[in-house]
Amino acid sequence: MTSGNALETLNAQDNAQGILSGTTVYFFGSPYNVQKADGLLSVLQNRPEGEAGQSMVLQYQNHAADPIGILLGRNPATGGTIPEGSNVLWEMLRAATGQANTSHNSYGIGNNEAREFWNGGFPVLIPVLPSAK
Repeated sequence: MTSGNALETLNAQDNAQGILSGTTVYFFGSPYNVQKADGLLSVLQNRPEGEAGQSMVLQYQNHAADPIGILLGRNPATGGTIPEGSNVLWEMLRAATGQANTSHNSYGIGNNEAREFWNGGFPVLIPVLPSAK
């Protein structure tokens, strides 16, 4: 949420266009919508929305059972699996109540305990795709 709010604040400033050129932004299970954030970032990078260069892009990870990214952020899932013996609703409830080792705290490559949420591997950052208008 903080990163999205910062993008909004920067966009509200005069002469903000291009201020973040060359910047890459990463969201992990974000409660802020990645499409909206990419739209704001495109202005701040002075690039067409949905078009990204190598160093000018918003990339994100969002587990399919992460209630923060899915329900609050309304972001598409980038992948994820449900541990054996569980289900999506239970995993969303666990994440929403702050339990340990959940879909919401399974991002990055340093959390070996959370690999069960990514089919034994690690999540991958993907760029935001252009929205259908």
